[in-house]
Amino acid sequence: MSSVESESQNGRMTRRCQGWDYRQRAIYMITLVQRVRGRPLLGRLEVAEGTGGWIPLEAARASGLRPETVTARLQPTALGAAILAHWKRIGAFTPEIRPLYCQLMPDHLHALLEVTRPMARPLGNAIGGFKTGCEKIYRARATAAEDGSAAAGRLWAEGFQDSILFRDGQLGNMFDYLRDNPRRGAIKRLFPELFRVVRDLRVDLRLAPQARHEGACAVAEARASCRFFALGNRFLLDGPRVQVQVSRRDFRYQRAPKPGGGLKIVRDARGTPQIAFASPAFDAKCARLLAAAQGGTALVSPCISDGEREIARRALAAGLKLVTLSNKGFSPVAKPTGRSFDACADGRLLMLAPGAWPYTPGEKPLTREDALVLNRLAQALAGAGAAETNYAGATFEAVDACALRAVRGEYRPG
Repeated sequence: MSSVESESQNGRMTRRCQGWDYRQRAIYMITLVQRVRGRPLLGRLEVAEGTGGWIPLEAARASGLRPETVTARLQPTALGAAILAHWKRIGAFTPEIRPLYCQLMPDHLHALLEVTRPMARPLGNAIGGFKTGCEKIYRARATAAEDGSAAAGRLWAEGFQDSILFRDGQLGNMFDYLRDNPRRGAIKRLFPELFRVVRDLRVDLRLAPQARHEGACAVAEARASCRFFALGNRFLLDGPRVQVQVSRRDFRYQRAPKPGGGLKIVRDARGTPQIAFASPAFDAKCARLLAAAQGGTALVSPCISDGEREIARRALAAGLKLVTLSNKGFSPVAKPTGRSFDACADGRLLMLAPGAWPYTPGEKPLTREDALVLNRLAQALAGAGAAETNYAGATFEAVDACALRAVRGEYRPG
């Protein structure tokens, strides 16, 4: 279950949809970041206080706020206000573009736009022209004390990042996401420990017997030097836990062909995956697991099968505790998104990956060996709440050996 995205580390924002014609009609979300991150040139975050007023983020640190009570807004600087006004005029320079919304943040912006009819030149040309206009505004205001900037250098990093809205219903969700950006940004700054990637989390991991078989590993060896990448509330491992394990034959999402080949999960206008089949066994297991979670037990899931992903999705939607496993490590600048963000902020989510599996950009295909390891680690992390798992032909000794190597720095999956 992927709930993490990574920001550019080299100052370039050049992510593109391969094979897409950027001259055609579509709705896009555009992201521009400052060349120098961390300087609030565009605005400052403010947090609502109990009396109905707004206080600077720095003052809110000592106010005793909890993540779930934070309300925030972005107060633009003079530079930010000028850039926002410039964005609203983008249609005057490129008539095919209709600006829909722009959300400033202290050191970047997100904007929604619609290309209403085919353009003679790709979207990148229009965004480049907008950025050039911003640079002129920046240079004109560079010495203004309110902006806190220096006269030298450029405002924006090279390029831009885009997301294309392909699905009905995405636009409303995207508006909600952008309007909520100041709140999420404030929470991340006020409670950084909830969103910091830990690269060497030590877990007292015990590989319990499988079907009354000890496997090749002694208990003492199985408990030694177990390392994970981690993002979220590590203390979920201290409370009661139960494993989520669902066979593929018991639950399936609907799938449809996607451009370029392959299949994609069918979703409704709100982005909810559509179910093709759910057996009575799945319904009973789902109800039992969610009931346990309602009582305070954390669900532990490798999120491999559709059924495991669906139970994790329902747990997040219901505000329940969840521990997930990934088949690759996390980037140092990884951050949770969507419901995962609020779950991290509330201390309800812990995302783990074996310590020997490094971060790699993009999707990492799940191999059979990956699946065996993640299922075995889910068993170990769940402890007394482990589910009996069928490893389909792999020996207990081989599965245990792979699982231990994955958390002891020796295993490098292909």
